[in-house]
Amino acid sequence: MQRFFYNLLILLLIPLIFFKFSNGFFSRLRINKKFKKCIWLHCASLGEINALMPFINELKQQQIPLVISTFTASGFKKAKEIKGVNVIYLPLDIPFIIRGFLRKLNPKKIFIAETEIWPNLLNECFKQQIPIYLVNARLSEKSLNKYLRFAPKFFLNDIKNITHIYAQSEVNKQRFLKLGVNKNKLTNMGNLKFNISVDKEKELSIKKQYENINRTILVMGSVRTKEVDFLIDTFKQLKEFLPDLLLIIAPRHLQVCELIIKIAYKKELSLSLRTDNKFIDEDILLLDTLGELQPIYSIADVVFIGGSLFKQYGGHNVIEAALFKAPVVVGKYMDNSLEIVELFKEKEAIIQVKQNELMAELLVLLKDKTKCKQINTNAKQVIADNKADFSKLIDNLL
Repeated sequence: MQRFFYNLLILLLIPLIFFKFSNGFFSRLRINKKFKKCIWLHCASLGEINALMPFINELKQQQIPLVISTFTASGFKKAKEIKGVNVIYLPLDIPFIIRGFLRKLNPKKIFIAETEIWPNLLNECFKQQIPIYLVNARLSEKSLNKYLRFAPKFFLNDIKNITHIYAQSEVNKQRFLKLGVNKNKLTNMGNLKFNISVDKEKELSIKKQYENINRTILVMGSVRTKEVDFLIDTFKQLKEFLPDLLLIIAPRHLQVCELIIKIAYKKELSLSLRTDNKFIDEDILLLDTLGELQPIYSIADVVFIGGSLFKQYGGHNVIEAALFKAPVVVGKYMDNSLEIVELFKEKEAIIQVKQNELMAELLVLLKDKTKCKQINTNAKQVIADNKADFSKLIDNLL
């Protein structure tokens, strides 16, 4: 009965899903291409694809087609850039739609990144005896408590039916154990996000384009709507002490670009767009493109990671930024990457501040290159020490 109401809810939400994901909506209902056999990997968005690139490269070596599904348009675009893979949108989690996709894809195995738990997909795979694995799996304390208190029984049973869960830390492994997953189905393999590689071609291209900018560069990445006004105001205050300071700001979602432009002009700051592709002599460069934030981090002197000033966002991945020369600063709210941030903080490899401390801390870092270098050295060591044991995944699954 509980599953019936879940399915009814999904059906009722279809108009809202269509409104939000009109681009590619009908691709979530059916698939035309038929496969004799394939490996199906689901990565919800661009971040998961970046994190799993080493695994994706390994899967591509297998003598079987690889299909990558994504939930977001940015993830779809990123997956399309990977040579030798088939890309689809994740089907709606409705039984007859899932069965249609499984018939056409005929997956030998299914891998799901991190925490994408879709009850009907799990249930249909269990019934059809298709092995399904969670890789780089994580489960926050908040989600665990929510599942234990509110999740219907069928949902918890579907999770228990997953073939194996490869958790990204011992803490996450223990949380899945508390959820009722059999200990024999759990492995701590470490966090694949620490295995992230640098796109050297894009990095060199960005460095070449901006090599003549003799200015101090502050990059604010993955900025969310509620943060825009405060962050641009913070930058304006910093300009009083560092007149040559350039802000490169990258919104988490491109629709926030209009708000950034509006607020910048309101505060009498000049701004240019990355898509204009011209020499920067303005106060702000707005990164209105997808897939360029990582190489942009390579030219930063200091980086601030957005989504961390307000609890509702929970922060974003810090590892991508820490790969380069700049120290990384985050706000108070980093629930989505809590364990990673704690690892960095233990080794003095990151700066975490409250909102009212941000301007002062950024100013210190922008003026103190020695401190910046030490923080970044520490960060690179944290990354080296915490890379996932990739062989566990490859040896057991392929």
